[in-house]
Amino acid sequence: MITSLKGNNMFDSRIYSFYEEMKDIKNEKFPRPRYMGFYPTNTCQFNCTFCDYKALNNIHSRILSETQWKYILKSFKDFGGEAVDLCGGGEPLMLRNVGNLIKYAHDIGLHTGIVTNGLMIDRKKHYDLYCDIIEFCKYIRVSFEAGSADGFKRIKGKDYFNKILSNVSALIKDSSYFINPVEVSWKYTIPANYNMKDIYQAINLADIHGFYSIQFKPVCNAGDLTLNNKDRKIVQECIEEYVIKNNTKTLVSYNLKKVQKKTPECWICSIQTIVDCYGDVHLCCYYSHRTKNHTIGNIFRNTFEEIWNSYLHYRITKEVDIKECNMYDCRYIRYEKIMNKAMDTKLLSFI
Repeated sequence: MITSLKGNNMFDSRIYSFYEEMKDIKNEKFPRPRYMGFYPTNTCQFNCTFCDYKALNNIHSRILSETQWKYILKSFKDFGGEAVDLCGGGEPLMLRNVGNLIKYAHDIGLHTGIVTNGLMIDRKKHYDLYCDIIEFCKYIRVSFEAGSADGFKRIKGKDYFNKILSNVSALIKDSSYFINPVEVSWKYTIPANYNMKDIYQAINLADIHGFYSIQFKPVCNAGDLTLNNKDRKIVQECIEEYVIKNNTKTLVSYNLKKVQKKTPECWICSIQTIVDCYGDVHLCCYYSHRTKNHTIGNIFRNTFEEIWNSYLHYRITKEVDIKECNMYDCRYIRYEKIMNKAMDTKLLSFI
């Protein structure tokens, strides 16, 4: 049995694999990114109350063509890429022939994960896609954002909670017959008007249906829906108490403590890249309110190498506004603290 409260440590430990890249960044060299967050579309079936991309995406909808997404994936792979996360911005599974994308990424040697609202994971309606996810994806994270049908409808505006849960549960079961089953996670973003009963229900359902993990994050930079520091502490303590009391088998991960960055620049974001449905390349996923000073190029106008090694990339990285970063619970701030502490020991070259 996995010890639930070690969830944060397990997910955070992945940053240690970037030790060599960290050394390069410390010497002001940009390592080639191994990971890409890829937003192939900005369209979505839902209208979540705290969606960070809502205003940006209301300009007009956009879906990349097969020629375009093939070019982006191949360019990233040729530049040294290893893994792509289909996410957004929008609902990635709404992309036309998205199964072809998943198979193509696998065929050229990219590991693939998906962050999805789960509506398209339907064995009856989208059988081929369903099979492609099981066969070719390393993980999927389903944005339930709730633990009940009522909570789901209040946040997303539509009543699909039970349908999505049923479909995803079937995928978990079918995937379990494979040697390397897909790791399926439940995503729950907690707003200011949270309901602990709903949170407990989400943990319980994730446990019953065999989810690999359930991940809690606070709503950030969303006006009255932003979870404040006092409530973060209360929620985290309640989650820990519930997990221990119920001996939860599902991995429970929560990043509810506000992590602020005090140093004047961000240096760790250069281990990854984000490409949206316009082909724009961004420093990180927290760009939606600052596209003008967070965008380093466009993949349809320049190559990855030209964008990555450009003076613009260097300058924009140096000019990141840390005050804006602190409006989010940026995981790179947390990773930076972990790696700084580890690298200060000067013992990471030993075993």
